[in-house]
Amino acid sequence: MYYACPEIIQHLSYNEKADIWSLGCVLYHMVVLVPPFYTSNLLLLATKICTSEYDKVPLKSYSDCIQKIIHECLIVDPLYRRDICGVAQLCTEQLMSYTDRSCTTIKSVEKRLRERESKHERYILKQQLNHQSTRLSCSSVKESSISSNSGIPDVIFEGIDGQNDISKQESITIGII
Repeated sequence: MYYACPEIIQHLSYNEKADIWSLGCVLYHMVVLVPPFYTSNLLLLATKICTSEYDKVPLKSYSDCIQKIIHECLIVDPLYRRDICGVAQLCTEQLMSYTDRSCTTIKSVEKRLRERESKHERYILKQQLNHQSTRLSCSSVKESSISSNSGIPDVIFEGIDGQNDISKQESITIGII
């Protein structure tokens, strides 16, 4: 009953503009945290709804746009009450501005995330290379007795423990000038 429009209270015919009234009530309730038409006396509640008598003072601390949307939704005569397109016109500028800011923020956050991921990948790669170089020991280099086709011996690096590290074993051809 708190969100019922005057047409319903008066048992008159109503249309989609009754929903606009309810939208105004919901918006007011969201902003002020109490319904616009609130009383424990049902007769007084019906009177307040039919005269659109609600406390406008709490709305003063909000933007003119919010105040206007709520006021336009809570017009008693449905002929003068805006339809959904009229309500959308009232908030289009703010919605578009919010959407633009949101898109800009999202793009900025995505860019920073890509930069951090790139830095993290470089860090991980550097750590892997450092780890790999500490596992290899120059003192455990063995020259293969079998030469490559070029007549230059292959060099095999073994891990510190003396075992060939199959996953990281590399065969390097050393050119001698």
